[in-house]
Amino acid sequence: MFAGFLWTTLICLAALFLPFAGSFLIPLTPLPFLYHYLHQGRRRGAIILILSWIVVFGVLMMTGAGSSMPVILLAGLAGVALGELLSRRLSLEKVVLYPVLVFFVTGCIALLAQSILTGRAPFAVLEAYVATGIHDNLRIYGMLGLPPEQVQEIRDQLPELIRFFSSIVPALVIVMATVVLWLNVLVGGVLIRQRGGMYPDFGDLTLWKAPERIVWFLIAAGGSMLVPAEPVRQIGSNVLILCLFAYLFHGLAIAACFFKRKRIPPFFRYLFYGLVFAQQYVALTMAILGLVDLWLDLRKYIGERGGPS
Repeated sequence: MFAGFLWTTLICLAALFLPFAGSFLIPLTPLPFLYHYLHQGRRRGAIILILSWIVVFGVLMMTGAGSSMPVILLAGLAGVALGELLSRRLSLEKVVLYPVLVFFVTGCIALLAQSILTGRAPFAVLEAYVATGIHDNLRIYGMLGLPPEQVQEIRDQLPELIRFFSSIVPALVIVMATVVLWLNVLVGGVLIRQRGGMYPDFGDLTLWKAPERIVWFLIAAGGSMLVPAEPVRQIGSNVLILCLFAYLFHGLAIAACFFKRKRIPPFFRYLFYGLVFAQQYVALTMAILGLVDLWLDLRKYIGERGGPS
C-alpha cells in the first residue's frame, strides 16, 4: 500500500510540474487511483487516495500552484468513480458516460456559482476562461518558434475565436472527458489483467457500433446550421460535434477490426491512432466511415489475413 501511495503521488506531481511529460501524464492521472481502488480494494484504495491528496495539495500550496488543485481532485474522484462502476459490471458506455455527465453537471454548477460571485453573466465568465486559455496557447506557440506573422494573424481574430470556442465549450468538455475516461479504462484493464486481477470483459470492441438513432440528431443538428437564430445554431453546433464524435469511435472500431483481422503490427496501429487524434482531417474521415457503416456494414467485407474475403 505504501508503494502504491508513493508512485501515485509521484505520478500526480510529475503531471503537474514536468513541462513536457506532464502533457501526456495529466490525462492518465485517474489511472493510479483506479488501479489501486480495484486491485487493493475500496478501503486501501481510499486510503491511498486521501494520503496522495494530502501530500500533493501540500506541495501545491508550498509552491504557490494551488490553482492546480482541482485537476488532482477531479482525477482522484474520476478514478474512484470508474473503479466503483467497473466493480458493478456495467457496460463500457455506462462506465464512461455516467462520470462524464456528473462532471459536466458539476462544471455547470461551478460556472453558475462563479457567475453569482462575480456578478457577471455565465457566458461572460466562460468567455473569460476561454480567452485565458487562448492567450496561454499563443504564448506557447511563440516559445515553440511559430512565425510571428502567424501569431499576429491569430491575435487579429481573437474576438471571433473566443466567441466560437465559448459557444462549443459544452461539446468540447464532454468530448475531452470521454476520451480521458475511456483511455484510463482501457489502460487500467491492461495493467490489472497483467497483475492477475479481475476486470470486466466488455467483449469484442472492434464490433462496436454507434446507436442508429444518433443519425437523426445529426440530421437535426445539420439543419439547425441554416437557422438564422444564433442560440439555435450554437445548440446545433454542440450536438453536431457530439454526433460526429460518436461516429469517430464507430470508425475507429472498424479500423481496429481491420488491424485485428489483418494482424497489423502494434507499432503501425498506435501510429495510426496517434495520427487520428493529431490530424482533424483523419478524424473526420473516420467519423464519415462510421456513418457510412450504418448502411454498408463494412466489417463483413474484412476477411482474415490468409483466409477468404
